[in-house]
Amino acid sequence: MIFLLENRLRIRDVEIPFEHVDRSRYRIRLSFKDSGTLLIETQTGIGEFEKNFISEKKRWILNTHKRFQREVSERSTLLKNLDTFVPLLGIDVPVEYLQGPKTRFRYEKNQKLIITAPHPYFLTHRKQLVAVAGRKLASVYLDIHMKKWADITEMNYNQLKIKDHSSKWGSCSVERNINLNWYLIWLEEKLIDYVIVHELMHLHEMNHGPRFWKWVEKYIPDYVERKKLIDQRQWVIGVLK
Repeated sequence: MIFLLENRLRIRDVEIPFEHVDRSRYRIRLSFKDSGTLLIETQTGIGEFEKNFISEKKRWILNTHKRFQREVSERSTLLKNLDTFVPLLGIDVPVEYLQGPKTRFRYEKNQKLIITAPHPYFLTHRKQLVAVAGRKLASVYLDIHMKKWADITEMNYNQLKIKDHSSKWGSCSVERNINLNWYLIWLEEKLIDYVIVHELMHLHEMNHGPRFWKWVEKYIPDYVERKKLIDQRQWVIGVLK
């Protein structure tokens, strides 16, 4: 059973903030905003039909609400720990900030990341420094792995570009250019490999039809599990903005 309170939706003992908007093109549509607020879009307010529809979707609403809460907690923890740890290739790597005349980065796999920057920049702009370091590391690592997988799959691409996408991990164009999000450098290597193979297989099929997934499965047999895992890390994209 659900209860609609003032700007709150109660399902059992859970209260979820919601916002109602009248939209002429929707009989009823439910979605979550980035803030975690449930957006209810209807044509003519919230009547009995809309309440029944919302009640039928209560499991989805609860599960999505819990996911947003988890992501908010993980995002908050990540940002709070930037002074001491940076996630690289799925591992929390110790980070050390040093004062110096120029901005420099030094990292050895699974070892300490050292960020040097002029004073007081290294004290007041930690997020920006981590973002620049991550993007530079991603440009090297992703280029190496893209070439490795291009050889394995015998696929030829035109250009690889490292992007700062706001909502996706990668893309492939009809010009055979592949774009990868630099935030991939924060994920486990097996998830990075999945994204790279995913984009390379778009050179076979520029869609997500059955033949496309057959190509992905050829090189990533457990792609379903990897896709599920990377979908759970979607919140990482843009976390430093």
